[in-house]
Amino acid sequence: MDRAQRGEYTLVGVIRGALAYYEDQLSKNNKAAVASRATEARTREIELILQERSRELILMEDAKAVMGEMTALVLAELLGLAARYTGSTTSSTPRAIHMVRPRSRRAGSAPRA
Repeated sequence: MDRAQRGEYTLVGVIRGALAYYEDQLSKNNKAAVASRATEARTREIELILQERSRELILMEDAKAVMGEMTALVLAELLGLAARYTGSTTSSTPRAIHMVRPRSRRAGSAPRA
């Protein structure tokens, strides 16, 4: 701040000093916030790794593969209901199952034995 006389300051100097002070405080707060976010992100990553290791969390590919297999089983059962009750056989059941299984493989799941 610029002094006009002993114990007196210019208005412009006071305003510039105040602005510099608040900008410095803002800068310190931003640095602290960035450091805090980085620490929180690392903590979250470690939590996810621990959950995966303890089998509380599964990979998305595994979940999609299981859902694809379950969908194919349910579809096969539903398509087979009419044939079971009427005694007729239709060729649409195998075709429908083949329509579902390629979709689950496209999602990135490998066929399991």
